Amino acid sequence: MEDNTSRIIVPKLPPQGWPPEGAFPQRYQKDLRLIHFQADTKLSLVQRKLMTILLANSYHTDRDSQHVYHFIKTRTLCEQVGWEHSRDRQSLFESMRKLAKVQFFFERFDLSDQGIMLLNEPKVRGKAVGFSQFMSDVYFLHDERGNSVIRYMLGPSVAEYASNSRRWSEINIETIRKISSEPALALYELLYYFRTAGETNWIPLDLLHAHLGTCHNRHYADTRRLTQKILTPAVEVVTDESDIEVSYEAQRVNRKITAFKFKVAMKPLERAARQADLDGFGSTCFNADIVRHLMSHGVHQTMAEQMAIEHPEVTVMEAIAYSVRARNRAVSKGEGNRFNLPGYIVSALKGGYTIQSVADQKAALRDKEQKLANKQACRLSHANEEKKVKQASDRLEAKGVDYVKGLTKADLQELQGDFLAIGSYNTLYRQLIETHPDDWMYIEDKGLRGAFNKFVGSMVAKNELAAA
Repeated sequence: MEDNTSRIIVPKLPPQGWPPEGAFPQRYQKDLRLIHFQADTKLSLVQRKLMTILLANSYHTDRDSQHVYHFIKTRTLCEQVGWEHSRDRQSLFESMRKLAKVQFFFERFDLSDQGIMLLNEPKVRGKAVGFSQFMSDVYFLHDERGNSVIRYMLGPSVAEYASNSRRWSEINIETIRKISSEPALALYELLYYFRTAGETNWIPLDLLHAHLGTCHNRHYADTRRLTQKILTPAVEVVTDESDIEVSYEAQRVNRKITAFKFKVAMKPLERAARQADLDGFGSTCFNADIVRHLMSHGVHQTMAEQMAIEHPEVTVMEAIAYSVRARNRAVSKGEGNRFNLPGYIVSALKGGYTIQSVADQKAALRDKEQKLANKQACRLSHANEEKKVKQASDRLEAKGVDYVKGLTKADLQELQGDFLAIGSYNTLYRQLIETHPDDWMYIEDKGLRGAFNKFVGSMVAKNELAAA
């Protein structure tokens, strides 16, 4: 039988044209079979980071080829792990050496139409599940330029999963670099897939132990210790240091915890950055100076970046000025210790409060109060005017009745003739003006002449009927 291994060419140095153009990828589509696994020993934080970074490197450099060996610069690997200022290469090499010896138990879930169901049996529905290594071998080389280079080859199963993804989750390499806890990193990779769905199914306790790497420690068999020492801190780290927010609830059977369900949501900053990417503005569409200015006033960096994305620069600066002035007033009153400047800035931005807007609101309130006072004064004045008109009308009515009653029938006929001739009561007006000038002039000034014409006509008609 022909030996196929002789056909494998083992390069001593990276191939021509390496490294590829462009920066290290910040997002990697990681196959779910490489996320849901169980290791035969507990992995460290560095080893978990190395797994994702090495997979992303192989996907980035040899995506369209079938290279067996992959290369990555040691300095690049240190930067992606989070050791930008560390020169402890020996610790990195030791972590990779141990990682190459770890046996992994892949195919831990069923990709059925009902969703992802983690499995705890080695054989389900006729599908065998076995152990495999993450890396077959790893070498530390030096290229012609004197750079330290790591050459590695993925295990057969891992290479197959990495090149033939059936269902994957997009992993943010930048977030992987920031996370500072091994259980938190395992939890982040597990939950990021569900960020759009919003929540996971009920995950059995034993499978959660396997994924978090606590199945090898009997100390965490007690669910109270697991939640207090591992799960709750991991959830807090993921929420604080990643781009998703996580919470969980426990399922109890006879007061015993049997499973956990996690609720996952993308942070507003991440949603805004993703929308900015879609709109063509890039993921860093905020002013760094504004972020630093907000942080100098006590605002958390994540909240400051969110504010810088969601609000214009002028609005943020006006909200800061308004909040600082409010703090100065509180200090002058001796209440500075109780004043929460970051919270005040957040509330000012949400409510749209600025020095000018508050001044405009106060001016508008004063105008509204003045208009209301003027309206009330006008109503009162109108009521007083109506009262005065009624009093004058009553006096003229009494005087007009007395005057009309003193006319004879001939006088009435003469007056009626004048009325018909000129169409008004001018004759009667003149007589009333001469006898009662004060009251009549008031009626004349108020434009009540037509109403008084009707009144006098009715008086004349009544007296004429009475005389007849």
